[in-house]
Amino acid sequence: MVIPISTITLGELQAFAKRQFGDESGVQITDVDIVRWVNMGCVEIVSKNKILQASASITGTPNIAAYDLSTIALDMIAIEDVSYGGRSLEQSDNSGIKKLLGTTSAESGVPMYWYTWANSIKLWPVPNTAELLSIDYIKVPPKVSGAGDLLPLPDVYYERIVNFVLAKAYELDEDSTSSANQRRLFEDKLTEMTGLDETRAGTFPVVRDDFEGGYYLGNEDGW
Repeated sequence: MVIPISTITLGELQAFAKRQFGDESGVQITDVDIVRWVNMGCVEIVSKNKILQASASITGTPNIAAYDLSTIALDMIAIEDVSYGGRSLEQSDNSGIKKLLGTTSAESGVPMYWYTWANSIKLWPVPNTAELLSIDYIKVPPKVSGAGDLLPLPDVYYERIVNFVLAKAYELDEDSTSSANQRRLFEDKLTEMTGLDETRAGTFPVVRDDFEGGYYLGNEDGW
């Protein structure tokens, strides 16, 4: 999927959001606040709609089952597909593999399954040959910081970013009704757009906003 380049700058969004909030002078919500909320909102949009896609690969090692994900890709939100030696692997989880394995956790051969644990991707059976381990994934959007930076998502998501920023601004202002309304707009419109630009697949730890202030590390299942 080709993602259009954004044409809207962070500075333009900051000015618009402050005008919408009624604080053009930036007394209640500062540009620093908006930068933080924009970056948080973009991560949440991508984690839900999976619009920024990437691939990475390393060469697997015989008799090594676990590979540190931080050495493969630092910008990973969600894993979509894993292959070893060009063969697509089936997703599992730690408990599922343990049930499958019984007591033969060291079994080697041609990998058939993958799962994540402790920031590593693990293969089973343990590879017995050196092949290319390839991962298709959804990546973290680039952060913006300066007024001249283009937003990291295409223009079609501009209003959703604004909704997220205004929800946070009203939350800071202790206007729970307006905050909830903006959050609802963000969620509802984002759901409408989901079928246009993504195909759902496996989950991987992501940074998600908890809407109660701050954010936490979790996955789509909410752990």
